[in-house]
Amino acid sequence: MISRKKRRDLDRMAHIDNTTGIKNRRSFDEAVTQIGNEPVSGDFVLLSSDLNELKQVNDTMGHEAGDELIIAAAHCLNSIMEPYGGVFRVGGDEFAAIGHIPREARQAVFDRIRENCELWIGSCGQKLSISVGYVAAEEISDPTLKDLRVEAERRMDEAKTRYYRETGHDRRGARSGLNK
Repeated sequence: MISRKKRRDLDRMAHIDNTTGIKNRRSFDEAVTQIGNEPVSGDFVLLSSDLNELKQVNDTMGHEAGDELIIAAAHCLNSIMEPYGGVFRVGGDEFAAIGHIPREARQAVFDRIRENCELWIGSCGQKLSISVGYVAAEEISDPTLKDLRVEAERRMDEAKTRYYRETGHDRRGARSGLNK
């Protein structure tokens, strides 16, 4: 028989990302399953995000500096999104958030994410930059969570493309003279 403490510890290991301390992909998948295929509505929001230039940081400063970026991104997103819902590490440098954010608060919430990222500087001097795409249920007619995921990821990809075009970097971490 497993003790309550042992069961709690096992549940935590199964649902919390060890590196960042936030909910993991398994937790995200369970939340998605719980929401199901029914349309979502109102102020329900899904956020998709991805770190910019993680490969460059790993290649030039080492994986510890890259891990520091991932941890900082998780803490930045979680500290701002926590009152509205959950943040999940769904891949190496990919995060998702689901929750309810009133329309009048949305822009301020996402501006705070951007501002907090811009202020963060790592121990090796690395900067935190995250491409974010988000969509609210009220933007799409009778959306399912899958519809929101597709749109949020499309918007995140647009933000990532814009970031690399504006900075002159390419996605492989090399400097480009051709603002692609």
